[in-house]
Amino acid sequence: MRYIDLEHQFFGRQDIVKLLKKRISDLKEGFRQNVAILGNPFIGKTAFLKNFVFNIDDDSVTPIYLELDRDKDKSYVYHKFFGSLLYHYLKSNNSSIEEDEDFLIEKAQETIPQTVQVIKKIKADISIGKYKDSFLGLLSLPDIYINETGKCCVLIFDEFQNLEEILGEHVFQDLGKKIMTQKKMFLHFCELL
Repeated sequence: MRYIDLEHQFFGRQDIVKLLKKRISDLKEGFRQNVAILGNPFIGKTAFLKNFVFNIDDDSVTPIYLELDRDKDKSYVYHKFFGSLLYHYLKSNNSSIEEDEDFLIEKAQETIPQTVQVIKKIKADISIGKYKDSFLGLLSLPDIYINETGKCCVLIFDEFQNLEEILGEHVFQDLGKKIMTQKKMFLHFCELL
């Protein structure tokens, strides 16, 4: 894996990197604390997060990075969520990977059939506009994946403040309830002040 030199590109942020690495280490030990990075626009929060995710080199940790720009729609968020999950799972298992969603689903079906079954149900719900059901399915997906693989999930929402605008009312309440019960998932979000 190619490493990005965080020390030189992100001068002065090594304390944040250490904190996030510690949170991931703690997660693997069964302790979870969610983290938020808050700041003004254009100070490098997104670049920092992308580089941090890129440099996670632990096969027992599956990162799911979601960039929640206001120009994204519900369908994008769902597909990006399970596409990222499957991509990083297959990559950590040294499987051949492509960025094609159907390929990832087919390839993962062999080893994580329960996770793939939930993804197929979410896709079916999306196709008929059942977004509430698909969102609840999406929230249950990490727990099913974690139980099936034994891996931890690091879920990163970039531009977290846009989540309700994209996914609709009550998204924060539903997310909060589900996150509290998932002990092997670490939620990290980035938001504007």
